[in-house]
Amino acid sequence: MTLYPGFILDDSAEPMPTGRIEPDWEPASIGPAARAAGSLGWIAGGLAVLLGAWFALSIAGFVADQFGRSGALGAVTIVLFATGTAILGRGVVIETRAYSRLRTVDRLRDVLARGDASPGEARTLSLAWLRHVTPLMADPGATRAAVAAAASTMEVAALLRHYVVPPLRESARQAGRRAALEGGAIVAVTPSPALDGVFAAFRGLLLIRQVASVYGMRPGVAVTITLIRRVIWTAASITGVELLSRALADHTLQTMPLVRHLAGAVPGTSVTALRLYRLAAITAEACSPLPVEAGGRG
Repeated sequence: MTLYPGFILDDSAEPMPTGRIEPDWEPASIGPAARAAGSLGWIAGGLAVLLGAWFALSIAGFVADQFGRSGALGAVTIVLFATGTAILGRGVVIETRAYSRLRTVDRLRDVLARGDASPGEARTLSLAWLRHVTPLMADPGATRAAVAAAASTMEVAALLRHYVVPPLRESARQAGRRAALEGGAIVAVTPSPALDGVFAAFRGLLLIRQVASVYGMRPGVAVTITLIRRVIWTAASITGVELLSRALADHTLQTMPLVRHLAGAVPGTSVTALRLYRLAAITAEACSPLPVEAGGRG
């Protein structure tokens, strides 16, 4: 090994990597590194506290002023502010529940990936997740009973893999095919190419929320933003080869004849359809507590 300022020259006899992506390249996990709260985080937190305090004190002063004018006017003001606060609280509760479901899937994924995880923890988290995906299960009662009686974490994972995840993935594929057809049709009828990306991005956002709902998450605004970030990293970890594969595009066009006809008539429709179709599969992988099996994607 020869060192120069700013460079490292490897003169060993071992061959250097060629930079080509091998077919078996599939890192187990690629994701953003954990970071501690920086100065911007502290500044944002301080501003949020100051704005919240200012808003609350302003409301209190306004209500007191209305009571000074008239008792009835003050009472009406309190009712209106209470109604608005209740509506905001309802939204916060919905976001909190959606985030709780997302965290349940995260914890279940971590437990199933660990070899030393306790079966009791795996059963508890699995049953909590199964309550939200019951409509798509063939026999929900029998599946929950089997999971509750599982003797090991591996048995819990096997039950989820064979009886729960397949119908969820199939529903995600159907959502992807529907989004691909709609995306291709939108591209075919939009008068300006500049609008194609806007419509495709909007349809992709709806698709992410739809697939997340299939997996029992019911995402709100905050959870949707978290899912978008997760989908990006999931795509980086599992599709290094697939997104470059011409065979994938051919398969997508074969399974959706309407998109194939649109692709022959309007350039660019097949690209949009392929992206939306793959987005559904990647979102399903990001929302699933189990890793996708080799050869089971799409």
